[in-house]
Amino acid sequence: RSEPVRSWTPLGTVDSGVVADVDGAGAVQPRGAGWHLDWWVGAEDRWHHPSREAAVRQRWVDDTPVVETAMRVPGGDVVHRAYGVRASSDGDGGAWDGAAVVVEVRNDTAVPVALAFAVRPTGLDGPGQPGAIEVDGAVVRVDGEVVAVLSKPPARLAHGSPGAVAGALASGDDLEAAALSVPADPGGEVALVVPLPHSATVRVLLPQPVERPGRRPWRRATRPAAPGSSWQAPDHQAVVRGWQAHTRDAARVELPEPVLGSVLAASQRALAVAAHDDLLGDRWAAAHGSTGADAAERAAWVSEVLARSGLVEPLGPIALALAGSQGLRGPVTVADRSDATVALL
Repeated sequence: RSEPVRSWTPLGTVDSGVVADVDGAGAVQPRGAGWHLDWWVGAEDRWHHPSREAAVRQRWVDDTPVVETAMRVPGGDVVHRAYGVRASSDGDGGAWDGAAVVVEVRNDTAVPVALAFAVRPTGLDGPGQPGAIEVDGAVVRVDGEVVAVLSKPPARLAHGSPGAVAGALASGDDLEAAALSVPADPGGEVALVVPLPHSATVRVLLPQPVERPGRRPWRRATRPAAPGSSWQAPDHQAVVRGWQAHTRDAARVELPEPVLGSVLAASQRALAVAAHDDLLGDRWAAAHGSTGADAAERAAWVSEVLARSGLVEPLGPIALALAGSQGLRGPVTVADRSDATVALL
């Protein structure tokens, strides 16, 4: 990319809210992270990068927040899907169970390809915050925290300064996979390469970062559990069925032009994920430009839309957040200091 792509789709669950964002080329950035996970495909002609290719299409599977990005390479499509889940693992520090985003890539071509998952020290919308990257088999850590777990260990890898790793893969300068540590200063990037035979699928788990409690000097700090190399999560078809069940009673329209019904269904599900921690915040304004509305007015819009659609469950976190922002004198003051009392009512 020569310019930031300021467009993304929030991924998560109704319970967790937004866990990560995915852009129009399938790059995924966990919320709050200073890096993103990109994907590149080594076909029989060359390496293909979705952020630069013309033959890339993206859709929401059955109007749900399961985002599918397909890239055409010689022999057919390689299909990338990203979606929010509740996952579990017997991992570091004991059993782990939490919200996550799963990225899965399937080879729908007639021939095998190489697939690279690249941990890149930039955000979807601008510069990132490079961290120390460690690779231990299928587990990737940034600054000591488990940030990604592949469903199979990589066969090869490449690392270097940002922008140089793609060239190393193209020239065949990658290495046999082994334990790797890349320091945060200067920041670098790492590409993990796995073979992807015809009709095979590789998945990556991106766990939601754990919020650490405040430090108490009289207590010994304990490291929270993190996913290990073996984990379990629903596949994308199960997630689609789950979203359909969540919104079965939502308002819908039946019109001669079916795209309008699809827009309504997709919008309702996006709001169910993102309303309480994305669309009400500053990132919404940055993505969509100034609307002349402050955060309080946007909160009122979103609350009314959810209520009119019959989506009661997502209103709970919004109501709790607004009630928590109410001062002793009554006004509900949100991030930009606007009064969201109307939204709470």
